[in-house]
Amino acid sequence: MNEKLKKASGNKKPLSIKAKRIILIAVSLLLLVAIIIPITICSKSCIRSDMPYDYDMSKYITLPDGYIGFPISVEMVSVQAAIDNKYIMSAAKEYTVKNGDNVFVDIKVYKVKYTTSVDGSTVADTKGDEILELRKENYLLQNVGAGNFAQNVEASFIGKVVKLPGAKETIHNTAQVKVTLPESFYAEAWRGETVFVDMTFVSKAAKLGDVVMVDYTGYLLDQETQERIVDTEKSTADTIVYKTFDTNTDAKFYLGSRLSIDGFEDNIVGMKINDKKSFKISFPDDYSNETVKGKLVEFELTLDKIFVPPVYDDAFVKDKIGVESKKEFEEALVKDYIFSTIYESLVANVKIIKYPKAEYNKENNYLEQIEDQIKKESGVTLDEYIKTTMNMTRDEYIKSKMKSAMIYYAIAKANDITPSDNDLAEERNSLIAYYKNYYMDEDGYDAATAESTAINFVDNSLGKSYIYENVLFALVEDFLIKNANVTRVPIPEGEESITIIIAREKAPVTK
Repeated sequence: MNEKLKKASGNKKPLSIKAKRIILIAVSLLLLVAIIIPITICSKSCIRSDMPYDYDMSKYITLPDGYIGFPISVEMVSVQAAIDNKYIMSAAKEYTVKNGDNVFVDIKVYKVKYTTSVDGSTVADTKGDEILELRKENYLLQNVGAGNFAQNVEASFIGKVVKLPGAKETIHNTAQVKVTLPESFYAEAWRGETVFVDMTFVSKAAKLGDVVMVDYTGYLLDQETQERIVDTEKSTADTIVYKTFDTNTDAKFYLGSRLSIDGFEDNIVGMKINDKKSFKISFPDDYSNETVKGKLVEFELTLDKIFVPPVYDDAFVKDKIGVESKKEFEEALVKDYIFSTIYESLVANVKIIKYPKAEYNKENNYLEQIEDQIKKESGVTLDEYIKTTMNMTRDEYIKSKMKSAMIYYAIAKANDITPSDNDLAEERNSLIAYYKNYYMDEDGYDAATAESTAINFVDNSLGKSYIYENVLFALVEDFLIKNANVTRVPIPEGEESITIIIAREKAPVTK
């Protein structure tokens, strides 16, 4: 459903540039890194040798002809959509009723049952018969707090976090209040009367800007009759089953982000929790799934929950993402997007002549060092772990890491990119500061012990080559981004589109 959004990210400053490179190789590699990093911190036994790939790279890898110049033309549908999808949607909170909201409620009103106390006085203390003419189901209560129904009843909802009832839940928020109905009450016969009111929160109407959770099924249609296609293999004499192409439970959408196909989110707008809806829409002609490409389909959807997203402002990005301002965050998001596009194209277009045996053996030796620990942590062998989490063999995993490194080193050598002593010193200090905080936060070390432990870890366990690669790869990334020809494409208001063409006059060479 989200194929319009190609790829975008805006993470906090990562542990290292190398970690970012690993993410770009494959998201699944993070699972292995999650185990390897703690092992490395604890064991401090994996000391990397200095300056790998320091030789003639042209014997091992061929960059695309005019690797700065071979065509990449892609479009990022919306920077804001990427922010909505990854950050805003995940931070959406339970709906809280506020003054002025419009909500749907169920209302039951009861007569007051009067009893006589021992001293002969009359006491109104219990519910009597329900006043059926005042019962309301899915009643739109507008401008909560204004007292349009009854002030005390409405006020009982304000400020509460409403546990929105999902399709599988039955508990609703109910206010049970004895009130005197206002003189402006809509039913003239009951104005000024004292009654008991049970008001149960049903939902708010989903609107653009809300985050919703839905269950849906997509049905294939006969394109001529526009009727669902019967699945003859699954149908029986008693039950007709229709062919489907997609089904999802607890799927989240940020309404208005345009991450789904046109018309899908618009059909959710106005729905209430537990509402069910069927609607027909067409997939675009350039959709990647051949089964539904350019075809009319039917969705059957249930709205389970509605969440309210946070305010996206400078305070939000500083608190949730660790960036000082929206502007800085969005610039970094676009920059990361441009680089990831360039990198993915390079990976697809480079030709590996052969993998250096020395570097292959180093990677394999490292895996052998942690093999026992991986088995202890995961309960399976390292080869089994790599296969199940990444669908790779150990050989494929090693080569995928090497391919990434070879690309960086080949580009660096082709363009005389070399880290300065000052760059290396700054990176070392940055890593020491990071691990000092890590040891203080995670292990409770005092500042002096954390710093000495961090220095020992960075200098002896990570080593000079790790620091060198972090800086070198960052310089290569900056080089590729600066030499990308980025063209903005006019699109509808509120969105941002980017077309990326990599272009440079100098022909690539390897050294």
